[in-house]
Amino acid sequence: MKSLLNSLLTLLVITLNLYAISTPPVVGVTPTTTQIEPTFTEAVPTITEVAPPIAEIEPPPGFPPEVILPLQTIDHHFTASISKKVEVVQGWNMISIPGYQSVELSTIFSDSDHVSVVYYYDPSSSTYKSYDPASNSNEITSIDPSQGIWVNANKKFTLLFNEINAYSTSNPSGSSTPVSSTTPAKGITIPSALVCEANGGDFTQSLQCMASWYGAKVICSAMNATLLTSSQFRHIYANYEELGFIDETYWSSTMIDADRSVAVAIQPAIKQADTSNRDNFHYVMCLSE
Repeated sequence: MKSLLNSLLTLLVITLNLYAISTPPVVGVTPTTTQIEPTFTEAVPTITEVAPPIAEIEPPPGFPPEVILPLQTIDHHFTASISKKVEVVQGWNMISIPGYQSVELSTIFSDSDHVSVVYYYDPSSSTYKSYDPASNSNEITSIDPSQGIWVNANKKFTLLFNEINAYSTSNPSGSSTPVSSTTPAKGITIPSALVCEANGGDFTQSLQCMASWYGAKVICSAMNATLLTSSQFRHIYANYEELGFIDETYWSSTMIDADRSVAVAIQPAIKQADTSNRDNFHYVMCLSE
């Protein structure tokens, strides 16, 4: 029986082989080739941005140790309106200079009675650079509006600035003795708040000085300057605003012989001169040679 099955299997294999050999190819049929375009998927890498840790800056020498000063990025937004007054309190103050120009530190912090030391943190060297009003050799000499400084003040005072970064220091003590200007007067000069108030004047919101005629003379004298004469006023009418005058009445040094209680007061804006009692308060502008 087994041998019979083997014989049948052998016969089946031979038959299949003969059929494959004897089957003719199909004539007139062209094989079809399908081209498959490969598909590429672009993988977008995921980037995880890691913010650097905020560094801590050591406070300047002498600064209270409990205060931590983080290094921060600050967005600056500039407008046409500039704050012209910087209040400085006794102790440590962090301030910047309003305006568009750099300022010499020796001109705003020349008095060691007001300020003991000024520090500026230099990020390029990661160190503090100092300015000492009592020293002739300092690591920093000027500051610009983009920089902040630490000021250690011995007493309260106010810094006042005009549009071109001129400045003055207000009188913190109310002393009645004449106080000289922090900078020599050149040409026509508005008295600083320090000189104005220390010599009996009032420093106004318009950053101008008002005083009696007698006070005006003392104020200008403290600046090594004098009041303008009425004839000198006539030379400034055309450009009075450029010289710092406003639409107000200013004292001149011209007196009236017929009445020693009055002097000539000038309104540059309307080119008008009038007499006024010397005890009246008018605006003060000083002239140095």
